[in-house]
Amino acid sequence: MAFPTSPSDGQEYITALGTVYKYVIADDKWILLSTTLTGDTGLQGETGADGPAGGTGVAGVDGATGVAGVDGVTGVAGAAGATGLAGAAGSDSGITGLVTLSFNNSGTAISPFTGIVSEFEMPFRYKIYGWDALASNGETGYVSTHLSNTAYASYPPAIGGSVTGPWLSAQNKNTGAMGITGAAGDIVRVWVSGITGLSNLTTVLKFNKF
Repeated sequence: MAFPTSPSDGQEYITALGTVYKYVIADDKWILLSTTLTGDTGLQGETGADGPAGGTGVAGVDGATGVAGVDGVTGVAGAAGATGLAGAAGSDSGITGLVTLSFNNSGTAISPFTGIVSEFEMPFRYKIYGWDALASNGETGYVSTHLSNTAYASYPPAIGGSVTGPWLSAQNKNTGAMGITGAAGDIVRVWVSGITGLSNLTTVLKFNKF
């Protein structure tokens, strides 16, 4: 291919092989700008060193919790154990009670006398273990009492051989111990063997239930 015959200043011309020329009117000639001639492929260079490891990526979002499984079937109840032996029956012994007897002559001294002043039934096994004697008006005087007991079938209780009960001797109060035991249904008798100088007297008999 021939160069243009009347080129203008700066006009470029490319040959069939890809070489580029440019016309310079001041020099009245074509100047080589570039060529596309390709040389033989060179030898492959050595593989380069590995680059640094990349940073750890951001952790992914946790997945949704799975659906809970169905509850298992409840097992069969075991057989009931044998009933234990019954405990021994409890005891109500030691319960304490009082029997109170009062003699009131409305401020006038009780005339000296001897004889039965009271009888009462005990509804359970018992022990009369103590007593008090109180001159209610604060008087000081003398009194002597006795107690005896017997089963209802053997009533009346004997007076002879009875147990000494509440007593005063120039005192306005006194307390003491005694010991009469018996069964449910017993009759207890209280009798006076002497009394002077008192217008109002209270006696208290203390017992335990067995």
